[in-house]
Amino acid sequence: MFVIKAVPSVTVDMPVPLRDYDTSSDALARAVAAGGGSAIVAFKAPSDVRALANNGRRPALAKTTLQSGLALLEERKVEIVDYLAYMGAAWVHLKPEDARALMEHPLVDYIQPDHVGKAAGGPGIVAGADMDVAQQIPPWGIAMVRAPQAWTIETGSGTTDWQIVDSGYDNGHEDLAVLNANDQCRAGGCNDAFPSPHGSHVAGIATARDNFVGVVGVAHGLTEDRIFSYRACNNIPGNACTANAVTTGINYAVPNIDVLNLSLVLRQDFALCNAVAQAWQADVVIVAAAGNNSETLFEWPARCSNVVGVSGVLPNRNFASTSPCTVQGGTIHSNSGNHVDIAAPFYALSTVPNGYQGEMNGWCGTSQATPHVSGAAVLVRERFPSWSNLQVVNYMFQAADDEGPPGKDNQYGWGILNAYEAVK
Repeated sequence: MFVIKAVPSVTVDMPVPLRDYDTSSDALARAVAAGGGSAIVAFKAPSDVRALANNGRRPALAKTTLQSGLALLEERKVEIVDYLAYMGAAWVHLKPEDARALMEHPLVDYIQPDHVGKAAGGPGIVAGADMDVAQQIPPWGIAMVRAPQAWTIETGSGTTDWQIVDSGYDNGHEDLAVLNANDQCRAGGCNDAFPSPHGSHVAGIATARDNFVGVVGVAHGLTEDRIFSYRACNNIPGNACTANAVTTGINYAVPNIDVLNLSLVLRQDFALCNAVAQAWQADVVIVAAAGNNSETLFEWPARCSNVVGVSGVLPNRNFASTSPCTVQGGTIHSNSGNHVDIAAPFYALSTVPNGYQGEMNGWCGTSQATPHVSGAAVLVRERFPSWSNLQVVNYMFQAADDEGPPGKDNQYGWGILNAYEAVK
């Protein structure tokens, strides 16, 4: 039985241009088939205009409307994978002909076919990067963002909740907190069964314990009950994540998460930005990777409104137009663009499961830059608990070390993260 809640109104970033399946039922049927039948169906009141015809505005949804929408799916024998209570939508598996019919139903706002994105970073070749956990080595990025100075004021221990949507979490790693699998992990989030354990590596950059072994995270004081993991990247080769799973992970962050880490990139997706809009309205700070290798198709959710987009920099503070890492046979570098808000270290030594090239490994990408920023956001939220997400984000931008042209630019955003100035 689903828990049904009223959903507040939000305005969602419009796809520009509209996709062919936004206006054509035949194109929608083809797109649903291409996505293996996986899609997100969002509901609306029968009298309301569809969001895609109303500049992205989704009016508030009453419980009765949502109950009617779910009843519609059940009546048509559509398989409901998960109900997205904070979006007024359902993740479903359906036949292309069902999508064609539902598109015109007055209870349906939009149907978003699934597609595949990817983690924004991966294992790199970095000299001396593989190690065991016999000693603690603070990574170079921790010093660059002035985290040790920030720790004299705040370490993240308190009531701030941090969530990662990724490939999972190595629950049992000597340098990571132990999570309660029943309460803190969704969709197998306490396991990192990815072909490469991307989520564990990202988690360590933000949260690795200050325990004299391994590495140490930006918000190492986060207690074990304040860390949450949703696995959205699972059993798909090439560091891939499905859009619907990522959207669902964001939905689960809405009720009680303070800072959300999205070290991944996807194509433009209306449901994804809908989930982001609801999370922002619920006072979540959302931090996402800007992407790698100038792949302009894969820059969401960083391009969604109110998401902090993170680019990468090298130890000399230069924009990461190149790096010492090779990933999948090629040199990796950071994306730039107007979706970049702040910059952070582009590669890091961090936690991987025991037996995967040691227990610490050096990886590259804006995936690695992102948790530096989300970890710092934890410190700011803990230091100033009355601040809204907007205040936290704006102050982090103000506190950043401006690089490149004065003010915001497409490589550094507002500058390189400075955790100390942000919590001072």
